[in-house]
Amino acid sequence: DSIEGIFEMAKKQALTLKSEGGYGMNFSWLRPAGTYIAGIGSRTPGSLKFMEIWDKSSEIITMGTTKQHGKKHKDEKSKIRKGAQMGGLNRWHPDIEEFIVAKQSQGRLTKFNLSVGITEGFMDAVKNNEMWELKFPDVSSSNYKEEWNGDLKEWEGKGYPVEVYKKIKARTLWDKIMI
Repeated sequence: DSIEGIFEMAKKQALTLKSEGGYGMNFSWLRPAGTYIAGIGSRTPGSLKFMEIWDKSSEIITMGTTKQHGKKHKDEKSKIRKGAQMGGLNRWHPDIEEFIVAKQSQGRLTKFNLSVGITEGFMDAVKNNEMWELKFPDVSSSNYKEEWNGDLKEWEGKGYPVEVYKKIKARTLWDKIMI
């Protein structure tokens, strides 16, 4: 989730939308808001702020214009296809609560359909009214830069460290999703 990696992914999205294709991504690989970035001595604005790059890119690439300079070409479209995008975030990501309510703010992430990644384990926690951890890999881990790929189950399976950002009732999180 380096700035280079983020913009490489954004470039792929732009090229897909340019060709009038649809684009989807699970953004759970991005560090949560407030996470320290040692390389720059500051903190990340989080996954949702970076999603705004994809949102703005889609808006610009697919907007077209009513202005016309020069003659109309016979193969020219009167209008281009709107960018179709799906954005996901997993139920364990510390930005999940903000993600769930993001589209309740007018004008925010308007070029996305949003989905929460749910598992049977999470649903069991909902049914049993258990606590749920919002967590992310420990970014100071020596394995983070080379091995973090967005798969928390794989990360934990290797015994790598995670940081718990918050504990919340699974049912409370589920109720937020269902609003």
